[in-house]
Amino acid sequence: MKAAACILLFMLPHAGMFAQELFPVAEPASTYPQKVPGIRLTKHYYLDQVSRSRAAYTLRYIYGVNKNLSIISSLTCSNHHLKKIPLNFQSYIINHHQRGYRDNPFIIEGINLYAKCRVVSLDKKSKHFRIAVYSEFAQSFSAHDRAEPNLLSDNTGYGYGIILTKLINRFAASLTWGYIKPFEYIQNNPDNVYVKQIRFKSGDALLYNASFGYRLYPLRYKSYKDLNINLYFECIGKQYESAQIYYDGKPYDQTILKEYDRYGYMSLQRGAYVDAKPSVQFIFKSTTRLDVGMAWPLYKRSFNHTYPLLYLSFQKLFFKTKPVN
Repeated sequence: MKAAACILLFMLPHAGMFAQELFPVAEPASTYPQKVPGIRLTKHYYLDQVSRSRAAYTLRYIYGVNKNLSIISSLTCSNHHLKKIPLNFQSYIINHHQRGYRDNPFIIEGINLYAKCRVVSLDKKSKHFRIAVYSEFAQSFSAHDRAEPNLLSDNTGYGYGIILTKLINRFAASLTWGYIKPFEYIQNNPDNVYVKQIRFKSGDALLYNASFGYRLYPLRYKSYKDLNINLYFECIGKQYESAQIYYDGKPYDQTILKEYDRYGYMSLQRGAYVDAKPSVQFIFKSTTRLDVGMAWPLYKRSFNHTYPLLYLSFQKLFFKTKPVN
């Protein structure tokens, strides 16, 4: 039997059951195939307040350790932030969204290690209910200057949560609840006579996601080579505390910014929002996946980016197959 036939025997049930729960943004409770590595490259793109391009690229390595445990390691680079917080924070917040202000360079922003463990599996023909728990740790190499934390690149810290996913025939729904604990960013300036140390901490956060997927095509699988088209609608939300800023141990008065830069001021305050993220997904030969989507504010807004936010993702799983006589 040829190698392609081996792939077919393994992949066809997997493709028919789970394709519509490969959510582009949120992770489902299902895990990745056992002992199968993969890569995913994601781009997020938007225009800031003065129409300058802002982009973030994330490269992920995916691996199914066993049928219940998957790990994902990520590396992100972007032009969202600077390496260090400027010593004149007030001038930076007020002016860095102006067209004449120097643009941010592309830098490696951070790394993230994510582990997901499936703890409940109630599987039947063409439907299942699964529960997974996850944890993640992130190390950032840039200076985040917003209250909203982001462990994919912006903040050093950790997070954990629970995922519940239900699949019925061609429809899948998933709920995620999680907690994010960002660590304090400490910047020492020993050679500066005015500011020796800056400390900045984003707020602790709760995240809450609701994701829905529908397999549009095919109606029935005939081969692992079938093109798969899925439609998704995801509601990605977060609630977080205010940022804390200290200059040489003294708290920075954020109200000064209120009069000069309302956006900058609001980006440092506690907040809550839900983004709507519709997307379309194409799966080729059950191993290669392309996601295209956009984000708009559904309830209030995020101050980590402007709208609309475009995201594009490419994923490839590498199955090891051997010919069978």
